[in-house]
Amino acid sequence: MKKFTSNKLRIAVCISGQLRNWNVLSKMFELYNSIHKDVQYDFFLTSWIDEDEDIANSTFITSSRLFDMDITTSQSIITESPKSNYVYFTYLLKQVHVLRNEYEHINGIVYDCVISIRPDLFISLEVLRTINIITNSNNHRMISPKLIYTKTGTVVHHDDVQREEVSGDLLDNYTLDDLFTDDGFFVGHPKTFDVFSNLYNDVFINKTEPNNGYHMGVAHYLMTKRISNQPLLSIGQFSTIRSNKIHVFEDLIKSNKLSELYNLNYDNSKYLNSI
Repeated sequence: MKKFTSNKLRIAVCISGQLRNWNVLSKMFELYNSIHKDVQYDFFLTSWIDEDEDIANSTFITSSRLFDMDITTSQSIITESPKSNYVYFTYLLKQVHVLRNEYEHINGIVYDCVISIRPDLFISLEVLRTINIITNSNNHRMISPKLIYTKTGTVVHHDDVQREEVSGDLLDNYTLDDLFTDDGFFVGHPKTFDVFSNLYNDVFINKTEPNNGYHMGVAHYLMTKRISNQPLLSIGQFSTIRSNKIHVFEDLIKSNKLSELYNLNYDNSKYLNSI
C-alpha cells in the first residue's frame, strides 16, 4: 500500500438500503482498507432482515443493525401510507447515521469525512482517490458542514431544462420542485449528515417538509437546509450493480482478481468497461 498523507485519515462509510447479492458485493467494500495504509475506513450498515442475505461473514463491518420491515411498519415507525421506497430509503439513512453517531460518541472519534452509499453501488478506485484528496486538502472548505457531494450535484430537471447545473440566478426561474439530484451516493462532513439524516423525521414524522420522493425530494431538502450540493468531479466510475452485472464480480472473485479493482499498481480499466 502506498503512502497517501502524513496524517491518517478516518472515513466513515455508511451503507444503507436493501441488500442484493451482498455475499458478492460486500467484498468490494472490504477492499477499501487495502488502498492506502494511512486512510482508514470504518463501515456502518443498516438494512432489512432478509433470509436470502447474510451479513454474518462481513467481519469488516464496524457496526450494523437490521430491521424487520413488517414489524417496523406495523409499529407505525414508518407512518407513510401507502408505503413507498422513498420512506424506506430515508428511514434506513437515518438509522445508519444513528449508528455512526453512537460509535463516534462511545469511542471519541471525529471522522474526517463521511461516505453515505447504497449497498449495491460500485465506486471506482479513482472516485475514492478523489474523496481522499479533497478530505486531505489544506482547503478546509472542501469538507465543511454546509457542503455535500453527489454524482450530479443539484441540477434543474424541467421540461425545458434537463439536468442543468444550478448556478447564479437560475433558481429565479424555477421552483424547488424542479430540482434534481442523484441519491445513491453522498460525501461530506459528519455534521452535514447529522442534518441530512433528519430527512425522514422532517418529511414523515414532523411533516415540516414536503414528500417529493427520490431525487427531487433530496435536492429540495438540501436546498432548504442551505447545504450546497456539488458534483463530485472525478474521472472515476459510479455504477449500480444490477443482477445482470453481478457475474462480473463473481468472475473476478473466482479468478482471485477482485483486488485489482482497488489496487494502485494495476490498470483496472479493462474491468470497468464491463461493469
